[in-house]
Amino acid sequence: FFWMAALFYILMINKLPVWMKDRQPMSIKPIIFTWNVLIAVFSFYGAKNTLIRKCDSDWSEDTSFWIAAYIWSKVPEMLDTLWLILRKKNVIFLHSWHHVSVAIIMWHNGAYNPNDNLAAICMGLNYSVHTIMYSYYALSTIGIRPPYPQAITIAQISQFVLGLSVPFWEDNYPYCRSNHSITTNHRKWNRNGCSMIAFSYLVLFIHYYIKRYVVKVHQKKIDNGRCNDKKIF
Repeated sequence: FFWMAALFYILMINKLPVWMKDRQPMSIKPIIFTWNVLIAVFSFYGAKNTLIRKCDSDWSEDTSFWIAAYIWSKVPEMLDTLWLILRKKNVIFLHSWHHVSVAIIMWHNGAYNPNDNLAAICMGLNYSVHTIMYSYYALSTIGIRPPYPQAITIAQISQFVLGLSVPFWEDNYPYCRSNHSITTNHRKWNRNGCSMIAFSYLVLFIHYYIKRYVVKVHQKKIDNGRCNDKKIF
C-alpha cells in the first residue's frame, strides 16, 4: 500500500500539473482550512501521546495507537501536494522528496522496526512541529498571517537537529528507555535509513531558509534601495 501510494504520488506530481496547465486555479480555501485544522488537532494529540508516554515493560495502548496513526498518516498527508497543484502553486523538490521518502521509511519502520524508542521520539518531534505548522497554515488560509513565518522553517530545522542527536541521549529520556536487546539487521537498516533521510531534510531545509529568508530578503533590500535612488534623482 505504501509503495503504491508513493508511485501514485510520483505520477500525480508529474501528470496533474500538465492537466492543470490550461485551467484556472481552483478555489478550495474551505477544504484547505478544514484540512489544516484537522491535521493540527491530530498532531497535537499525537505529540501528547508520543513525547510523554507510559511504558514500564511495553507501550500503552494510547502510545501504540498514536505511533501507528503517525505511520499511516504519511499517506493521506500527500494531499498537501494535491492542494498545491490544484491551485497551480509551485511544488519544490523539498516538498515532493519529503512526502515520498517519509512514506517509504515509515512503511519500513512499522513493518520491521516496531517499538523503537528513537522512532517514537522523532515521531513526537514531528507531531509537535506539525501542530504549529498546520495551525499557521489554517490561520493563513482565512487571512490571518502570524508574524515571522520563518519560525516555521526554524522549527523544522531544529526538529531534524534534535532527531539526529537522539541516539546520543535516548537512554536518558525520562519517558521510556530503548530496548537494545533488539539488534536485528532490519532495526540497524531502519535507524541508518532514518538518519540519512533526516539529514537530507536538514540540508534541504537549511538551503530553503537561506534562499527564502536571507538571499531573497537581501535582494529585496537592494531593489528597494534602487527604487529610492531613482526617486532622489
